[in-house]
Amino acid sequence: DDERILCSSFCKSQSKNCTMFVTVGRYCGDCSLDQSCNDGINCENRCFRVDSIVQNVFPAQRGIQPSPHSSQNLSFVIQPKNNLHGIFDMDRVPTIDASNGNLEFCLSDDLCVAEDIQISFNVALVHDIGDSSGQNISQSHELTVIVKRVNQRPSFKLRGSSVSVWGNSGISVLPSFAFSIAKGNVNSSMYDCEIDQHITFIIDYDPSSLTQVLIEPNSGNLSFEVKPNIYGRLKLTIILQDSGGTESNGKAVSEKHILDLV
Repeated sequence: DDERILCSSFCKSQSKNCTMFVTVGRYCGDCSLDQSCNDGINCENRCFRVDSIVQNVFPAQRGIQPSPHSSQNLSFVIQPKNNLHGIFDMDRVPTIDASNGNLEFCLSDDLCVAEDIQISFNVALVHDIGDSSGQNISQSHELTVIVKRVNQRPSFKLRGSSVSVWGNSGISVLPSFAFSIAKGNVNSSMYDCEIDQHITFIIDYDPSSLTQVLIEPNSGNLSFEVKPNIYGRLKLTIILQDSGGTESNGKAVSEKHILDLV
C-alpha cells in the first residue's frame, strides 16, 4: 500500500490495486494548496489535492495503435455512485486532471460529520478521437472518498486575564466569564459539529488559598471563594476537556488559559 499523510495526521490517502481510497478529515491543518504537505498531497481547510493519484495515462490500450489524427484530448469522467449534495462543494466536486493525474475536490462548507461518510465513484479515461479498435473510453476504476468524522479539540475564551476581588468577601460569581465555548469544530452556520460530546472545565489552583472553584460549561459562569486572610496574586490554570477522546487522532483538551486573581 502507498500511504501518504496529509497535513493533519488523520488525513491520509491509500492506493491499492485498481481501487483508490482517499481518506480525509473535515479540516486538514493550516497549510495552503500551494504548499506541499508530505509526498505531494496538499490541502487548504476543506479543499484537498492529491498529486498523481492516477499514473500511466495512455491515449490507447497497450498494443493498440492510437488514431492517426495529430492530437487527442484526454479527460477523466467521474460518475458518482452516491448523492453528493451536502458533502461536496458542488462547484468543486472531485475531478482528475488528465495531464498530471491530480485529484482535487472541496468539501461542503456546512458539512458536519457525526459518523464516517463513504462516497464512491466510477472513474474512466476518455479521448475525443478513438483508436484503431473504435474504443474511446477506458476500463472503469473505482474511487472511494471517505470523510472521517470530526474530532477537533474544544475551545473557549475568557473575558480577561485577571480579576480583582476583595479579601474575605465570600463566594464570587462572574457571569459568562468563559464564552465562545465550543465542543469542537463550528461550521460556517455556527453549528458545533461535536454537539453531542460532553465537556468539563478542569481548573488547577492552590487549594490552600482557594475553594469551590468552578466554571459551569453551559453558562460559562466562573465561581470561586478565596479563603479567609489570603491576599496577593493567585493563579488559575484552565482547560476544557471533551468526551471525544483521541479517536481519529483528535484532541480532547483545549489550549491552556491562565487567569490571575488579585
